[in-house]
Amino acid sequence: MKKNVVLSVVAVLISVTGAFALDRDTIKSYQNQVQSLQSDFKAAQSEQQSLLKTKDLLSEMAATDKSESAKLKAAEAEFTSDVASYKADRSAADSALRAFQSEIDVLKGQRENSKAEIDAFNSRHAQHDSWKPDPYNHSAVSAYNAEADRLDAEAAALNARKASLDADKNRLLAEAAELDRNSGVLEQRRKALIDREKALKTKESDLEWARKQMSEQTLKWAEETKRNNARLNDIAAQLNALLTKIARSSSKCTNISGVGTLDLQNLNGASEQALGCLQQLWDGASRKSKKRIAPVPQAQMQ
Repeated sequence: MKKNVVLSVVAVLISVTGAFALDRDTIKSYQNQVQSLQSDFKAAQSEQQSLLKTKDLLSEMAATDKSESAKLKAAEAEFTSDVASYKADRSAADSALRAFQSEIDVLKGQRENSKAEIDAFNSRHAQHDSWKPDPYNHSAVSAYNAEADRLDAEAAALNARKASLDADKNRLLAEAAELDRNSGVLEQRRKALIDREKALKTKESDLEWARKQMSEQTLKWAEETKRNNARLNDIAAQLNALLTKIARSSSKCTNISGVGTLDLQNLNGASEQALGCLQQLWDGASRKSKKRIAPVPQAQMQ
């Protein structure tokens, strides 16, 4: 009879307390922990999305750097070609100037010789004109006229020579004007090349600075990504442990999906299931559940 009484007491205890193994304080604690971890997980996911956007931005920066580097390389190749072309034209212009100077020197000597010849001719011509032969001296008249004819022929030759030298002078003056024009064009090209070289160096410096910034940002992104991934994995591990504990605490929570093996893809879903389960336990549990022994009828104690 005493054995039956003990069994009855155990049965009553099970019927009163077995359905609610967790009290409200414990349930509330579990809810707060799940919600806190869930909040931390969502914050880490938000940070992950931000880091992915940063990754895309870094990829765009890398693509821009590659494009701008290619443009700079092409511009530098074109600049090098233009410099070589300028140097060739400058060398040709210098050769032309030397040849021109040589012609000037030759013409100068020729004009000095021509002037000396003309001066000598004018002296002889003046001397010839200063003396008149006796008109009755036929021999003297013939000699005088012969000298006059020779002087006229020499004057014609000297005038032709002077005209040729003047033509050479005019040609060289035209060449000098062309050389001056070409020199001006070459000077403009030289200044333009200097400006382009400065611009290319500035562009190269800007690209180098941008690469340095991109490198620093990439390192920072990698460190933050590593840290955030570790944070996500830590939260996942804590949630796995907590949800496993909750599932083992009540038969009502055994249906939480993937308990103990949750990954980053299904943590939110499992957390919501756990919160739903805990809410059901909360709604069914009493605030202060005390174990009570049901009174045994007097007849059974005899």
